[in-house]
Amino acid sequence: MNRLVLNVKNFGPVSRLALLQSRNLSKRLTPEEEEIEKIKANEAKYFQNVKQSFDNLQKNRSGESLEEKRSRLMYQSRKRGTLENGLLLSHFAAKYLPGMDEKGLNELDKIINGLHNEWDLYYWLTGANRIPEEFQSNNVLKLMKEFAANQEKQSRIVQPDL
Repeated sequence: MNRLVLNVKNFGPVSRLALLQSRNLSKRLTPEEEEIEKIKANEAKYFQNVKQSFDNLQKNRSGESLEEKRSRLMYQSRKRGTLENGLLLSHFAAKYLPGMDEKGLNELDKIINGLHNEWDLYYWLTGANRIPEEFQSNNVLKLMKEFAANQEKQSRIVQPDL
């Protein structure tokens, strides 16, 4: 008897659940496993929608002048949602943003507006976590990491004036 063997790991979460439910495979999912697969499928849809919204937002910024981008990045550096990043990034922006060229502004934009967690960014800057591969060649992130080390022992307990 020929038996069809499928590698269900190569399917997305939605397809995998449907495949496992529709086929009479030797391993049946328990109700808990089915619930976990449903949650994974919903998460995948959610993150796909977030990424699509993010991409649409970035497209709308394509006509931005350098001064508009500088102003937006200054504001976004100050309003982070965590005090730690607000302090680090607002001081960094006050010092380096005025002199950044377009390439540097684009790199900073990718860092502070990327689809990663605020705490991930904080841990990258403070050296607690390794910087992901996608940012290894980002010169602005390297500069931010040096700035976060605060070799000059500057007081950064309040955000700088605008």
